[in-house]
Amino acid sequence: MLRRRTTALFLVAILGPACGGGTPTSPDATTQGADASTPDRVTADDTDGDEWPNAVDNCPNVPNPEQRDRDSDGVGDACDSCPATPNGGKDGQPAQEACQVEQEAEPNDTPGQAQSLSMRPSGSVLSVRGAIEAAPTGTRSVDRFQIMVAGGTFASIRVARASMDSLLEPELEVSGGGYTAPRLAAGLFEAERELFFGAAGVYTITVRDRRGPDGAPPPGSSYAYELSLAVQDAAPETLTLPLMKRRITLRGPGKVQIYGVDLPMAPRTRVELGSALDDFGGPGTGLDPIAVLIAESGEVLGENDDLAAGRRDARVIAAIAAAGRVKVVVDHRQNIGEGTLELELTIDQPPDNAELEPNNTPALATPLVFVGQTHGVIDAPVGGLADVDVFQFTATAGTVASFRALVDQNSQVDPHLVVARLVGGTLVPLYSNGDSSGISSRTDAILPEAGPYYLVVTDQRNVPMAPVRGGPLFPYTVFSERVGIEPVSELTTTGTLTGTIFPGGKVVRHIVSASVGPMLLELHPDPPANPELIPQIRVYRPGATALISEGQDDVVAILPLAGTYPVGVHNANEGKGALDLSYVLRGTLTQLGEATDEEPNDTGVGQATPPLPVSLAGALGEGDVDRYAVVLPAAGFADVLVSGLAPGQTWTLSADTLMFGSGAATQRNLVVQGGTATLRVEGAAGRYAIALRYRP
Repeated sequence: MLRRRTTALFLVAILGPACGGGTPTSPDATTQGADASTPDRVTADDTDGDEWPNAVDNCPNVPNPEQRDRDSDGVGDACDSCPATPNGGKDGQPAQEACQVEQEAEPNDTPGQAQSLSMRPSGSVLSVRGAIEAAPTGTRSVDRFQIMVAGGTFASIRVARASMDSLLEPELEVSGGGYTAPRLAAGLFEAERELFFGAAGVYTITVRDRRGPDGAPPPGSSYAYELSLAVQDAAPETLTLPLMKRRITLRGPGKVQIYGVDLPMAPRTRVELGSALDDFGGPGTGLDPIAVLIAESGEVLGENDDLAAGRRDARVIAAIAAAGRVKVVVDHRQNIGEGTLELELTIDQPPDNAELEPNNTPALATPLVFVGQTHGVIDAPVGGLADVDVFQFTATAGTVASFRALVDQNSQVDPHLVVARLVGGTLVPLYSNGDSSGISSRTDAILPEAGPYYLVVTDQRNVPMAPVRGGPLFPYTVFSERVGIEPVSELTTTGTLTGTIFPGGKVVRHIVSASVGPMLLELHPDPPANPELIPQIRVYRPGATALISEGQDDVVAILPLAGTYPVGVHNANEGKGALDLSYVLRGTLTQLGEATDEEPNDTGVGQATPPLPVSLAGALGEGDVDRYAVVLPAAGFADVLVSGLAPGQTWTLSADTLMFGSGAATQRNLVVQGGTATLRVEGAAGRYAIALRYRP
């Protein structure tokens, strides 16, 4: 019966009186005046006579026939002391009598005019009622309030439409005090979020319409709001070290997590939040995290909301002067969207080290803490030459590493990183990052060989014809860690591999799965839309334990056995990255026959090979020559596809007195005649692999 009555009211609200100007069909339609009750409707079960039984009436003593409850606190608007502020006295809400009401005091639209408010104690709520007034053309209408808050205060703040006819789409911002980044919230009808004030101070609350100047209220319209502030009790969740990328889920948009962690004294403690770093459309979209580390004394040890320019991750690195419990606050600048919001939380204390000057050559290289942190300074120039810092570390075959140069807030350095190997006394760059972020830089590296490697740190702005920079104001910290292959896609047959080189020297990883061996893998990049991107492609053995092939165009790799082969792609243009630096690799997998080097084969026609296509694998001795007999079915074309030919080794493909082709790299579309041809490999000692393909 009650459900039918509710439905009838709903239809009347939408449709109005019956067609033809007849009287309303709902019994309540005639009771929409100031007093909806009449003496003949008042009963023991319906005290206010609004036809809602007392047991289900959200205002049993005041007529509220539509049962409106804008703040969803269980108390109807007609009898709610704060109708736009949840204060129903249940589920942790303050009670009706615990809502203190204040009125907005105009003018309060400039920082100097901000209206002062006093926070109420826990269990009560402050409700401020105001309206956004019209502003001059092209400017944004705002109301400002100031609150003085004690350190360690946990509170909620809410702005909602204060009446049914309000047109406000509320947006709030909290800034100042101990915050280094503003906290925001916005919504269609209400904006709400939690706040943890780690440091005592004066904070500013700004209320406005989220539509900006174009949506500024015109004169005479109603943009009424109710701003509510409520102090809450915070019960931190206890965590224990170490935590490495622990998956946490925020309780919902606008929520804040507080953790308590017992930390020993240490020169460096890392708190890091990750949120869909490379997946801008996946989990975490719309979440801009803030990490805050607070000492037991209440001192804010650090706050960070942007690990690097354009990156939504957050990291705080701070010294722990004395062992004790600290608070780790997982906050956010602005939560948008609905549903679960996931983050990865890391809290640890990596080992610490510092550079030893001079360290500007490989012979003087400072040991790099790997995994861990090493501190350095780009010193003042000597004789007009810029300082270069060289660090040495040792890696095992298959290591995937990440190096980040973190810059303190007051540092002037703009770091540039290069990962290199020492070849013949010269550093040969493997990976570099030339992103000029001014905050930090990052270089990923896949290290397929065991042995020593070098990390070179310079200042990005120390370029020819520019003033040389350096000195005590140019400190940095190198954070080094091992990461996984973490492929973004897989190729199992002919198809494509796609990716985006994001900022920070990112190496995008794919995998190619060979079902049998040997197989020939060919990768050809489509011309990138952005000329800033030069895809550098590297193919590795399973586990990234050896480099098979590399290049920037027409990369060919012979996959000798069935297995999973990593493919790394980064930007050969100084490691630059951006959201529009995307690539497409068109890949093909072709099964091969196989011939191996069987000595002696350095004279005569050479060893016979299986039917084409075929892969040839061998090893040259000192001054050796390997010959293979190749039977070409008829005149046509041949491709000699080189993968892993050692430096100093060359090949030739010939028949009788005809030379079809020669070189040390892949050649395609060689014109050949039918019959027996000779493929000859010679040069420096070392293993090699070549594939030969015939096409009519």
